[in-house]
Amino acid sequence: MTDSNQHELAPEDANRLVEAYNVLTCPPAKVVGYSVDPTYFSLLMHGAVRSRVLDSPGLEEIAPLFPGLDTSLFNTVAIRQVLENRTHSRFWQVGEALTAVLLEFHHGYRFPWPPSRDARETHGSPTGPDLVGFRESEGGPFLAFGEIKTSDDGDVPPRVVTNDQDGLIKQVKDLLGDSERRSQLIKYLAFHALGSVWQSNFQRATYAYFSLSNQHYWVIGALVRDIVANQADLMPHSASLVDACRDGASLEMYAWYLPCDSVSRLPDLLGPTAQGETNADA
Repeated sequence: MTDSNQHELAPEDANRLVEAYNVLTCPPAKVVGYSVDPTYFSLLMHGAVRSRVLDSPGLEEIAPLFPGLDTSLFNTVAIRQVLENRTHSRFWQVGEALTAVLLEFHHGYRFPWPPSRDARETHGSPTGPDLVGFRESEGGPFLAFGEIKTSDDGDVPPRVVTNDQDGLIKQVKDLLGDSERRSQLIKYLAFHALGSVWQSNFQRATYAYFSLSNQHYWVIGALVRDIVANQADLMPHSASLVDACRDGASLEMYAWYLPCDSVSRLPDLLGPTAQGETNADA
C-alpha cells in the first residue's frame, strides 16, 4: 500500500486472526498458521485488499498528470480509460494482495510498490518473487523478500507447497540461498524508491543488508487456503527451512485459512465494481 492508503488497525482486529498452530517460533525462524474470522475477512476484502488490487491510491496520485475531464478540449473518454482500473484479477493475485495486507496490518511489514504497477497488459502479471519491501522491527527497517501461494486444492499439503520446480518451499529456499536473486530485487526496489517518500527507509534497510558486521534481512513464505487449518501444510518442512537460513536471515512462514470455498471466488469477493472501476474523478 502507498502512503496515501495507510489503514488503521483497530485493537479488536488483532483478535480476528486465531492462531491455529505454532510449529516453530525459535530464531531465526517462525512457522505459524492462522484462521481468519469470516467477518474480518469480508471487511478486508471490501477495504484494504480491494484498494490494493485496484491500486486506488496510485491512480489518484497520477490523475493530476492528465488534462482535466471538465473540458471539451480533450478526449475525456480516452483519459478515463487510462485512469480506469481494467485489471482482471485472478484468484491467486487477490491472494497475494490479501497476504500483503495481513503482513502489513499484523506483522510490521510494508510493501510500498504494488506489483500491479509493473503490469504492461490488462491480463499480464510481473514475474519473480511476489513480495519485496521492509520489515519494521527493533533496529529496522530491514529489507524483506517473500513468496506467496494461494490454493483451492484440498490436499494436505497442497502441491503449490511441495512442487520441486516452483513450490513454496523451493522458492523460499531459493530466496534464502541465492544472493543474486535478492540483489535483483533490491535493485528493482531502488529504482522505485528514488525520490519517493520511503526512500530513507530503503536506504536504512540497505545499510543493514550490506553490513559486514551485522547483516540482517527477512524472508517470508505465505500460504493462503480455504480449508480447516492443518499444521501438516508447513510442519514437515520446518527443519529444512531452518537449515536453509543463512547468516543475517530471519524467516517467517505463515499460513492463512480463509472461510470455506472462498479462494476460487476471491476476485468476486472484492465487490461488484472491483473489475473496471474508475478513479478518474478522484
